[in-house]
Amino acid sequence: MTDDIVTVLNKGFSAWSRNLVISIPFILMTFISAVIGITYLVLFSLLVIIPSITHLSPEYIATMSPESFLEMAVTFLSDYLLLFIAGLVVTILIVYFIQAYFTAGAIGMIRQVAETGNTGLGEMSRSGREHVINLFLLNVLISLIMLAGIIFIIPGMRAIGDLTAFIADPLFFIENAYLLISGLFIWIIYAIIINVTLVMGEYILVIDRMDPISSLKAAFKFFMTNKIAVMVIWLVLVLISISMSVIGEVFGQIDPLAMLWGIISFVLSIAVIPPLTAIWWTFLYFIKNGRVVYDPRDLLSYSDRNYYDE
Repeated sequence: MTDDIVTVLNKGFSAWSRNLVISIPFILMTFISAVIGITYLVLFSLLVIIPSITHLSPEYIATMSPESFLEMAVTFLSDYLLLFIAGLVVTILIVYFIQAYFTAGAIGMIRQVAETGNTGLGEMSRSGREHVINLFLLNVLISLIMLAGIIFIIPGMRAIGDLTAFIADPLFFIENAYLLISGLFIWIIYAIIINVTLVMGEYILVIDRMDPISSLKAAFKFFMTNKIAVMVIWLVLVLISISMSVIGEVFGQIDPLAMLWGIISFVLSIAVIPPLTAIWWTFLYFIKNGRVVYDPRDLLSYSDRNYYDE
């Protein structure tokens, strides 16, 4: 099992370094998703927030006490909360669709690398078009499964009662807040369990061309068969994330290094870690299912052996 993990990590990094084009879908996905999110916030501000406060002069807002401003904000939030949530849901679904296209394209590229050693943007386009609908439905389904964890915070919400009053004065509800916080903690644990057990879903959907339900079943079966390997890869990714946070905290104390690390961490977060993550999961699926992962070093070793045998 240890040999398999080392093979996945080494061959994965080697494959990415030979095919840096795999990073392009993740870069495009990040920037397009950010643009869509910012566009929604700008439109909501222009069409809803600004018209609602035009009757308030800047001088009046500047002289408001923090309590009065918070009360006005809570009132505004309660008046337009449903509208904001509805728009947010639509925006999230649009982002999900964009991400499904580029994720499917990236996994298709990685599958091609695993099989032939090379890939290109043409495969991203082909695989994205072929699997975008199914992957979008899969992501929505997994999100709904995670959203079901809301049942863990319902007791805390019922104990607090008036959420508007809780937002305005959380300390007043401190005793009941413990129940809500406990529910949130359990919800987070539940979401982590779902994420780990179904992490292979999107990869199986694209690699084996399955429908969303079949890919979920196959992902759960894969996890149950390869629990340790999946957990090790997942922990490696968690350690990478923690390491980046620690380095950021250390460098953050020194201004020149803080700016430099900000740039480096941004590049790592969108152009290095996501493609490596996808490659490692894909290669793990290949190796654990007995499929050969292309590696030019293996061919070189084979040629060398033949030369010396002669």
